[in-house]
Amino acid sequence: MHRKSFVTLITTAALVLAQPLTAMASPSAPGNTMAGVEELAQGAAGAQNSDETAREDTTEATSADPSQMDRSEIGKAMKLPAYTFEPADETAYLLYFDSILESPDPDAAEIVTLDRFSEVHVTGTNQMDYWQVEWEGRTGYISSSILTFDEEEILAVQAQEKAAYEAQMKKHEQDILNARGNDAVLGDASAAAAEAVAYTALWEGVRTQTRNPDWDGPVLSRSAGSVTGPSGKETYYNLNMSGVVSIMRSMGNYDEYWVRNDGCKMLGPYIMCAANLGVHPRGSLVECSLGTCIVCDTGGFASHNAHQLDIAVTW
Repeated sequence: MHRKSFVTLITTAALVLAQPLTAMASPSAPGNTMAGVEELAQGAAGAQNSDETAREDTTEATSADPSQMDRSEIGKAMKLPAYTFEPADETAYLLYFDSILESPDPDAAEIVTLDRFSEVHVTGTNQMDYWQVEWEGRTGYISSSILTFDEEEILAVQAQEKAAYEAQMKKHEQDILNARGNDAVLGDASAAAAEAVAYTALWEGVRTQTRNPDWDGPVLSRSAGSVTGPSGKETYYNLNMSGVVSIMRSMGNYDEYWVRNDGCKMLGPYIMCAANLGVHPRGSLVECSLGTCIVCDTGGFASHNAHQLDIAVTW
């Protein structure tokens, strides 16, 4: 008998002798014969091998490469809290342009992109980042921070912005009429009026625009965070633009600063953005997924990605 087998046999025998006498006397027990001792030794060795195999399996599972795991597996491994919702049945309104997603995850696929002030049917709320909504028979999820149940708040903001927009349009129309004053004296007042109407229509289109009409790829939004647009990588930022506007004024740009319906900060008909000034000089125009931008600013990102655009928004 080998030394290892002998030691195992002796150890097992000691365990057997330590059992209660009633167990030793049981007909089903191996007894105190050498054959019974060997049988117990084999069982103990088998259990030890099973335990070692289980430990190996566990080690292999826990040493899995996280880069090969999808988000749900990582969430389970980290024991992240699952989203739970309190049942709701209310109408909410978007304070900003955003998207309804297929799951409560900023990287989830979009179901639909909604304009500012759009109505959504909220079916579940919580104290977390996303609420559950229903859209055209589908269940989706949207950022809770951009929703309000206060319809009066929405109506007040809409009325204020409408008044400001109408005043802006009247000013532009009057500027056109003043510029065409001499022609109007000569009987060309109708042409001046038509030009003013066309200009108003152009601005109405800009005000309600939510994407670049010449781009059919992904569109930057609060939930998307970053997309690849017609000119390269796009991100967004929300800072006080007074200093940037002052710089543009010093360069001779006196276009009005305003905010588009979807939250884009505008200078005249163009979206304000930051870029690498060596590639896109200040004041130049460049296309993004949301429309045509005017470069007004720059940032640290420009040294890492010369073609990235950082879009100025209110999100």
